[in-house]
Amino acid sequence: MSRTGHKRPLDDADPGHTLPVRRTITARLAILTASVALSLLVVPAETPAQPRAGQRQPIRAASPLLYYEANPSQVIETFALMREANSGSSAAMHELGYRYLLGRGIAADTAKAAEWILRAAERGMALAEHNAGILYTHALGVAWNPFEAFQWFRKAAEKDQPAALYIYGLLHTDGLLIKPNWGRAWSLVAEAASKGYEPAREMLVEFRRLGIDTLRLNARALADTTRGLFYLQFGQASNPTVSDTMLARELAREVPETGDAGMTASPRQGSDASELDWIVQLGERGVPEAHVVLGRIYEKGIGVTKDLVRAAAHYQRANRLDSPRAPALLAEISHSDAFVRELTERTLSDDRDARYVWASLAANGFDERIGIPQAKKMLEENIASSPPHGNSLLELGMWYATGRHVKQDPALAVALWEKADRAGVREGKTRTLLALLALDRGAASTSVPFIRSEADSGSVLAQAALAFCLEQGIGMPASQPEAASMYRKAAQRGSQMAYLNLRRMYDAVRPSAEEFRIE
Repeated sequence: MSRTGHKRPLDDADPGHTLPVRRTITARLAILTASVALSLLVVPAETPAQPRAGQRQPIRAASPLLYYEANPSQVIETFALMREANSGSSAAMHELGYRYLLGRGIAADTAKAAEWILRAAERGMALAEHNAGILYTHALGVAWNPFEAFQWFRKAAEKDQPAALYIYGLLHTDGLLIKPNWGRAWSLVAEAASKGYEPAREMLVEFRRLGIDTLRLNARALADTTRGLFYLQFGQASNPTVSDTMLARELAREVPETGDAGMTASPRQGSDASELDWIVQLGERGVPEAHVVLGRIYEKGIGVTKDLVRAAAHYQRANRLDSPRAPALLAEISHSDAFVRELTERTLSDDRDARYVWASLAANGFDERIGIPQAKKMLEENIASSPPHGNSLLELGMWYATGRHVKQDPALAVALWEKADRAGVREGKTRTLLALLALDRGAASTSVPFIRSEADSGSVLAQAALAFCLEQGIGMPASQPEAASMYRKAAQRGSQMAYLNLRRMYDAVRPSAEEFRIE
């Protein structure tokens, strides 16, 4: 996806709008994402297993992954259950597998759990087929394999198992397993919703909000085979307006409800000024949604003095963190006559923020009035000043890390990010630690706890870094399912690094069958 691509119209879709400077907007908003999040799966209580004698009351199991039907009036001894399973009862096989998984009445053994659940699935039990998909998704007793999971979810969906219909539908949207198919995704999720599955009903609401429904799906959207993991991908069907409330909701969704020990304010305490400071702290940690909201606040002067250059600086920081919103917002503001005048005047007066913004716009193709040599000179002058300009250190570090516009020099990139950290830009420390770990020069014992803390605070960069540590077993046991889940979480927010790593993990186990070819 081009970082300077299509523009998206911006407006005030909500009369009397306020952004997260107002606490009523930044309160936590519970919404579902329009993408697959397999680590959060639940299975419907209304879906019965094969019936046995006695009255059945469905209950939620202790495990968040599997659904279990227990009979309070009947206790099946383990040896009797094993005998029943060995005699060929699919229901007994499934229950025995469940008991092995949780260690209920028997020593926990994920390998045996998977063996029995898969045996029940192979006999065509829909619930077991669904749970077989869960096993392969989370590597419970089997090797992680999303393609095996996909095929089991499909089998269960073909038997109208509501949860499987829902999951199978969402798997048509991410562009990792198969080519995206919005129409198929909609119909499967709608079918699950028609069977009373509440997560599917909620997802249909989210689909409609993002412009995906049977009335507005068009040929271009249906035929699109580009990656579909990001929110803007959904928006291509109808190009919905980006409202202030939408941006506030996206920030609220991605950050913790309250600040941690490293934060001085949370969205529910203090004045409007302290709340603005809380959003600034989130931005400094590497939360792109915070920079987008701050950009809109300063672009429109909502509760603050209007400052177009500062707005563009926040949009640029969000862009560097791969925010799907940032390119359109940067394109919009950079084409404003008022912004061009303000940027030019402040640059000529040696305003460091203005020089950083102009250099960054030029480097990313948003402004052609200056060339790359002049942009580089502006950034170098900013970092040579006292104190050095933190955002310019981050930007120039990215140039040397990627080899874009300059000769690639990872060591110099790390040095610039370390300097940004010392200048008070917390994102600089995250970038430094990730680079050192990738270069096998970092100390996992001190780096990983910091990265995990930042990831928990909403830093998309730290989420991608934590996924890398989980995949490689750096500072913690290696876990492909957890790594894939964390990569996915960051990729859904726009991280290209996370997406490429997730795609690499999928490609490593991709079957040769035609349906799984997505190029």
